[in-house]
Amino acid sequence: MKVRLIISKRADPEDIGRAKEALLAAGHLLTEEGAECLVALGGDGTVLQAAHIAAERGLPIAAINYGRVGYLARFRRGEEDLLARTLRPDAPKAAHLTVEVMAGGVRFTALNEAALLREVSPEADGGVLRVSAKVGSRRYDFGGDGLIACTPSGSTAYSFSAGGSMLHPALAAFSLTPLREMNCRAPVVYPCSLTTVLIPQTDALLYADGIYIGRAGAGTQVRIFRGKDISFYVRTPRGQNNLSE
Repeated sequence: MKVRLIISKRADPEDIGRAKEALLAAGHLLTEEGAECLVALGGDGTVLQAAHIAAERGLPIAAINYGRVGYLARFRRGEEDLLARTLRPDAPKAAHLTVEVMAGGVRFTALNEAALLREVSPEADGGVLRVSAKVGSRRYDFGGDGLIACTPSGSTAYSFSAGGSMLHPALAAFSLTPLREMNCRAPVVYPCSLTTVLIPQTDALLYADGIYIGRAGAGTQVRIFRGKDISFYVRTPRGQNNLSE
């Protein structure tokens, strides 16, 4: 197969060399042109980088964890040969939900989450960020430091650290998780088939998978809905290694 590598800048050169050797020995072609799949070599940040490319080009991903946590990677360090043998057009894959974000003419696909955050700077007023969230026909009002809209994959990341629920990967749902909510409002889990409209009452900062997207001024409509799924190559059942399998 034609394989495009997405490599962490902090990856050990020996790890990268071993991965390349295994892929070439299995008959794969390493290229950026006409790639049929992406191979992420690094931690979760590298996998997210690959996911953004995959969402744009419709490519499946295989990932080896060369980082510290590696929730999103299906293969471990030392399993380069296994990954290389797994890369086949008919190999089993798992689909991951994505969240599509639209605001002010900007559109972005995120694997983990979108977040509206209160600005913290000498120029900011330092007040509470109040956000009105319309989920289908229901409305929820939040007030705190921000609001996260996450996928099942993202429910083990930023949302979880903010007290959000872990969503089973087979659940077709998103979660709205408040950050330091003044009224102790619990996260809202809802079907991903529903479109969500977030409206900040004061200026906010919009992020997707940790990437700054831009400012969302007071009254801006931030639309959250299901994007195209991203496929990840999976290991055989005997070698399953993380929550999302």
